[in-house]
Amino acid sequence: MFVRWNSTGVLMLVSACFLFGTVALYFDGVTSIKKQAIWKEVPSLWFARQESGVKKLATYEQDEILNTTASTEPQFASFRFRRRIGHLRRVCEEGEKQGIWDRVEKDRRATNYVQNDNFLVLPDHNFLMCVLPKCGSSSWHWLVRDMRDPLSVGHAFGWQDRQKNTQMSQDLLPEDGDRLMQNGDAFRGISVRHPFGKLVSGWNDKLARGTTYGDFLLEAYPHMKEFASEKDKLHILSFEDFVEYIATYGDNVENLDYHFL
Repeated sequence: MFVRWNSTGVLMLVSACFLFGTVALYFDGVTSIKKQAIWKEVPSLWFARQESGVKKLATYEQDEILNTTASTEPQFASFRFRRRIGHLRRVCEEGEKQGIWDRVEKDRRATNYVQNDNFLVLPDHNFLMCVLPKCGSSSWHWLVRDMRDPLSVGHAFGWQDRQKNTQMSQDLLPEDGDRLMQNGDAFRGISVRHPFGKLVSGWNDKLARGTTYGDFLLEAYPHMKEFASEKDKLHILSFEDFVEYIATYGDNVENLDYHFL
């Protein structure tokens, strides 16, 4: 089919080609900028893309979806743990530079057992776990209780079980503890949580109205009474006032319950 082109048609065609080329160059530039931004600001996201086999860089919306997936899906577990280990090492190195802890002491604790009330130990199972309050400690205590002496049907896990777990770590002989620290086949771990999430959980659980622990906190930490009010119907202190308390008196650990450290 033969089509006659007049000058207007040719001009429109040239303009369309120019416009298409300009748009293509623009998006190519944007893609390059996004790649650099992700590499510099969120390198973990770029590595996650490589692990997932996704070679093509997508939009920010898709990046956010992948970032969420990488933080939750099982296939990215090894990636998440490598990133956490890398972060831990960087923090430790920075702590040494700032004189927060001594390298010799840090190295000693890496190979020698130094008793800690947050430790859970099962020497017969080559198991040592450091569990911090508000970081899933109840679940770990329950597991250790069941591993050392399986819970019978109808037995409710209680405070006495936690105390027995803690007592086991306190009574562990130094040489047995050293073997746990130095055994390459032993399971050793620490439960952690984002500090802000940990703080929110501690406030929500330990400062709830009508609880024995909440009443204990007001008696044990007198300054906390200054911030008690009726603002929050479910908590002795509103979260805003709780944060104000932490900011005002938190520089002295004697003013903080161990759940808030």
